[in-house]
Amino acid sequence: MIIVFIISAILIVGSIAYIASLFKRDDEIRSHGRDIRALVEDVRYISSNDGGSVT
Repeated sequence: MIIVFIISAILIVGSIAYIASLFKRDDEIRSHGRDIRALVEDVRYISSNDGGSVT
């Protein structure tokens, strides 16, 4: 019976710790941002308006 309590406590504490880590990671992303790298394979001139802005 005591093993059931120990396993239950580990599962509950682990769940709370995981949720807390998700909140911490989300806060760090909001405050510092996230590095994103992208490879641009093709750039094409489609059109421009009278002000010279290109889309």
